Amino acid sequence: MKEVYILEHVYEVKEVEEVKFIGVFSTIENAKNAINELKNMPGFINLPIECFKIEGCLLDRFEWKEGFIDWEEA
Repeated sequence: MKEVYILEHVYEVKEVEEVKFIGVFSTIENAKNAINELKNMPGFINLPIECFKIEGCLLDRFEWKEGFIDWEEA
C-alpha cells in the first residue's frame, strides 16, 4: 500500500484550534522541504516550528469508519 504524507500547520488562537492544510507529499523528505520553504514566510515565522505537523496516511484505506453526530445531538 502506498503511503503519502499530509502537512498541516496547527496552532491555537483564543482557545480555538486553527488548521491550515498545506499539502500532500509523496515522501517525508518532500514534506520537510516544504516546511523549510514556508517557515520564514509571514505568519509562519511568528509561530514555533512545531506547529507544522506531518502525518503519514495510507492510500485506499478508511481512516474513519464510524458514523457521527452533529453539535445539536451532542
